[in-house]
Amino acid sequence: GTIGQVTNNGSGVAGLAFNVRLMPIKVLDGDWDAIFNSPFIASDDLIARGIRYAADNGAHVLNLSVGREGPPAPAVRAAIEYAVGRGVFVVVAAGNEFEVGNAPNRLADFAADIPGMVAVGSTGRGNQRAFYSSTGPHLELVAPGGDMRRGGTAAGILQQTYDPDVVDRFFLSRFGPPRFDMF
Repeated sequence: GTIGQVTNNGSGVAGLAFNVRLMPIKVLDGDWDAIFNSPFIASDDLIARGIRYAADNGAHVLNLSVGREGPPAPAVRAAIEYAVGRGVFVVVAAGNEFEVGNAPNRLADFAADIPGMVAVGSTGRGNQRAFYSSTGPHLELVAPGGDMRRGGTAAGILQQTYDPDVVDRFFLSRFGPPRFDMF
């Protein structure tokens, strides 16, 4: 949302790259995958294939806001190194686990070792670390992400790149697959 934010929406915000082209690639499973019995369950292999697909199809920047815990992810690391080798800049979320042990997102853990990859933490509107944002030696940059614990709703970061009325369609009166092509 920060990059490709909808404009002229009456909310007073605009994305940083107004006419940017986005390439959404789904690598995580969610409610719809369970409803339709998708064979694609979030795995390191699926994430790595998504990264390679983006690199092979013209992506210039990858945003991996993919929270993963556990042991290192060699398949994902190899895919990121592949993407960086093709000139892609990779941004990965540092993690949202500060209050529950501060474990790093395992995809961010090796960011400092790969030139062309950066791990990003989150700040609130007061330029303080957001209460949830992980810290550690892998963290290289922080950016606005919102912290509604300090300041309520006004301290959030407004982001909208799709119309939630056509995405969240779990009501029986309008049951159907989500659509991300309508703004």
